[in-house]
Amino acid sequence: MIPTAPPTADTALTFIDELGGFLGLPSGEVIVLLLLVAVSLALIAALLTGALLPVLSIARFAYPIAHVKATGTPFVESGIVDSLTGSRHPDEVLNAVQRQGVDLTGIQPSDPVSLRAGIRAWQQSEFFALQASVPRGIQPFFRALALEPEIGALKGVIVRKHRGIPPDDIETAVPPVGTIDPALLRQLAAAPTMEDLVERLGRTPYGGVLEEALPRYRAENQVFPLTVALDRYFFRELSLSVQRSDRSLRATIGAYAGTRIDIANLLAVLSGKASGHCRERIQEYLVPGGRALPLDLLEHMAEAPTLLESMAFLDRTAYWEVLAPEVRGFEADPDVRGILAALDRFFLEYAASLGATDPLQAGPILEFLTALEYEARNLHVVLTGVARGMPAGRMQPLLVTRGDRL
Repeated sequence: MIPTAPPTADTALTFIDELGGFLGLPSGEVIVLLLLVAVSLALIAALLTGALLPVLSIARFAYPIAHVKATGTPFVESGIVDSLTGSRHPDEVLNAVQRQGVDLTGIQPSDPVSLRAGIRAWQQSEFFALQASVPRGIQPFFRALALEPEIGALKGVIVRKHRGIPPDDIETAVPPVGTIDPALLRQLAAAPTMEDLVERLGRTPYGGVLEEALPRYRAENQVFPLTVALDRYFFRELSLSVQRSDRSLRATIGAYAGTRIDIANLLAVLSGKASGHCRERIQEYLVPGGRALPLDLLEHMAEAPTLLESMAFLDRTAYWEVLAPEVRGFEADPDVRGILAALDRFFLEYAASLGATDPLQAGPILEFLTALEYEARNLHVVLTGVARGMPAGRMQPLLVTRGDRL
């Protein structure tokens, strides 16, 4: 093979001269022509890239959306889950659940610990299977959501530890999840004091969060400062995860996160008012980042003398229409459970609306995750109720469902 010399400026000029001779143009015009062609190609490439980016973004969600559509969440559909409440034996429920593709093999409905652990394990497997399929741009949001069951387990340990429940009973009652794995759970359950428990969390994000709340725990001898600190940490991470996710996803997941915070704040205010908590205690539950309910409005609600007067501040907000029927009946039956159930139904339907308004990216993912949470709750209610012989009429008000869509 004969080696060739690299191109030089003279070579380029010779090429331009030859091209000019072929086209019948002077060299200067040939240079201008080549520049125009280069700019045109660059513009075409930019336009094609701009047109393809949305397509590529949608394509990244093709598999996870197909996964959630194939999996489905049948046990939030009213006709399906209501029909289970008439079962005569838990095995009937488990067989129906199995036919719908939900694997609860090995659980014992008559054993509350086994039932809770089995449903949680199934729910977590669905969550992590979906997380493994979604694109990198939404992974920060999934990592934030994964904190919630860990925090739930940790609060379960803290509450039981505070009550003096023996370590073996704590381990039995609290299923391990995520970073609260069996080894760490055993250490936490065996911790002689709350300070030791917090120290053993040092390698997790929760150690520092609880360390700051320990002085108040010691002063008040109540778990409230510790559990509130964990809740505030979760919602802070949920809000931050929106900004850590892809820009194209922020509108949808930001609306979802903001609505979750709205509902958590509403639950804090309304439950606090119903329980007779003072304004200062209620305000400690409130977290920033809500979508439709600013903190100053929630603080006014906390200051209202009665729960009914507190609810009046929701007029002209997105939540008034949801809660107005419950408010009207509250004076005759002052039970806050109807209000809490209305908020659950609202959030289930709200998540479904995201699946409709953003059907090609994050919407169906958020719809599925929300329905999965309520599906787990519904299955727990039905299996527990049937195992205890509860009539269907007592179980159905405890279910969170929507109209059949299958």
